[in-house]
Amino acid sequence: MTSLYQNTFKDMMNDVVDYGSCCECGACVVACPHNVIEYIDGKPKQTAKATAAFDFCGVSEGAGCDVCATVCPRLWPREDHLKDAVFKDERPFEDIFGVFRNIFVARTKKPDIAEVGQDGGIVTGLLSWALEAEQIDGAVVSTVGEDDKPCFPSPKVVTTQAEIKASAGSWYTYCANELVLPEVVERDLKKVAFIGVPCQITPLRKMEHMDPGFLLGEKKKPKIIARQRDYLRGFSDRISFSVGLFAPRCLGQS
Repeated sequence: MTSLYQNTFKDMMNDVVDYGSCCECGACVVACPHNVIEYIDGKPKQTAKATAAFDFCGVSEGAGCDVCATVCPRLWPREDHLKDAVFKDERPFEDIFGVFRNIFVARTKKPDIAEVGQDGGIVTGLLSWALEAEQIDGAVVSTVGEDDKPCFPSPKVVTTQAEIKASAGSWYTYCANELVLPEVVERDLKKVAFIGVPCQITPLRKMEHMDPGFLLGEKKKPKIIARQRDYLRGFSDRISFSVGLFAPRCLGQS
C-alpha cells in the first residue's frame, strides 16, 4: 500500500503524541530500527539525544526512515483505507462490524477451558487447538503474571498449553501487547497468534501492507535499508493469525 504523503517522526510526535491521541500501543517503539524512542509512561519518548527537541530524529531528518510513523495506528492510512488492502474484493458481508464471512455465538466444549474463560472461552480454545495442531508455535497475549499487580496485566509470549490456559480471562484495562514482539524474534517463533484490540491490530496490518519503497534513498547504504525494511516487515511476517477483540481499551482474552 503506497501513500501519497509519507508521515514522519515529527508528524507522529506532534500530531499524535503531543496532541493527545496516542493509543499507547507501543508499535512505534518496537518498529524503530535505530533505538531513537522508548516506551515511557505509556508513550513513545525521544531518548536518543537528550539535548534535542522531543520531535527530533536525526535519522528521519538525515538519511530518512520514519518506520515508526508508518505503523502508527493514528496516522494515515486508517482502518477504512486498510480494508481495501487486506480484503480487496473478498467481502461476503460488510456492516458496522466491518468485513466478515459469518457471525457465530459459540462456547468451548472443553470443561477445563470453560472453567477459566470469560465469555465462552473461544479465544483460549482457539489458541489451544492451534498449538496442538501445530498451526502456531506461540501466541502474544495479556495476562497477570507473578510479578504483576492484581488486575494489571502485562504482555506475554506463551508457547505451552499450560501458559495459554493461564492467560484466559479478560482484563478491563489496557496492555501494550506489541511490546513483546521483539521476544517473538529473539525466541525465533515463526507462526505466532496475536491477540489484541483494534488499535493493536491496525499496526500489524500496516507492517504487513505498507509499501517499503519509501525507505529507498540515495543517501542510504543497502544495509541500512535492509535493517529498516526488516523492522517494518519482520514482526508481521511471524504472525500466523490475529484475533481482534471487540471492546476498545479492554484487552484480554476469553
